[in-house]
Amino acid sequence: MDFAFNASALGAGGVIERGPVTYTIPSLASVALAPTGGEGRSVMSNYYSHAETRVFGRMTRGGDDPQFTTSTYVLLKDVSIFGRIKIGEMSSTVTSTRGYENDDDHPFDVSVSYDRVTIDGRPVRPLIDTRLAGLTRYADLRRLLDGRKAYGSEAKGLADSFNTTPDELETYLRDRKPVQTSMIDAIEGLEAWPEPRTYHVPGLGTVRFAELMLKPGRRRLNLVRMRFGRQHHRSGGPQPQAMMMAEGPFDENTLTGPTGGSMTVGSGEGNGTPIGP
Repeated sequence: MDFAFNASALGAGGVIERGPVTYTIPSLASVALAPTGGEGRSVMSNYYSHAETRVFGRMTRGGDDPQFTTSTYVLLKDVSIFGRIKIGEMSSTVTSTRGYENDDDHPFDVSVSYDRVTIDGRPVRPLIDTRLAGLTRYADLRRLLDGRKAYGSEAKGLADSFNTTPDELETYLRDRKPVQTSMIDAIEGLEAWPEPRTYHVPGLGTVRFAELMLKPGRRRLNLVRMRFGRQHHRSGGPQPQAMMMAEGPFDENTLTGPTGGSMTVGSGEGNGTPIGP
């Protein structure tokens, strides 16, 4: 039996729309791990003051029960998104450890940190949801939901963070489908957008911090996910202020922004798969 490693990380990338013109942001400080493991690293300093990504994979325990570890690390300093959102430093790690067992739902360790975050010059503080930070396996989320279904409001609060209902979330988890949320429970100094764990920056768009995708055997963590321009409520209706401010030409002096597109700043995932026979 063999083992295939999978890990990738990037500093930034995406697409920005300004009226009829679309601009592609090339993937910056991107790195991928060889299927046979090893190590990779990328460092850039011409976009942010420091953007570093690392991937790593190797056997960490031998013998009759070998264990394989895959890890990604992302570090960004002096991040500025159109001068509106500024982050002094942010980092994340995604680490997977597994052996030759058949169940893909092996343990992961995910960590994230933010320092000196401001929006339009106002200090804000992302607060980590410790419930989600402590989920090492996909099945742990099902157990967390089951434990809260006896307390209707708590189950609803957990499901709301995944933009669904308790029953719908239970169905997703039973069928082992991918689900997505944010590890940030709240941001001190900023009001939440009607979409769960998403925050509105007038004239720029919406932002999510620590966006986490979960499925058995896989985790991806995006430190910042921006959706530029016109935004909508969960009901489908436009938010008038966002529409009005986003439709003008981009000009940092008037605090308007792109009319569309999206951007990821800091992203990493890592896992591995046994291959037989």
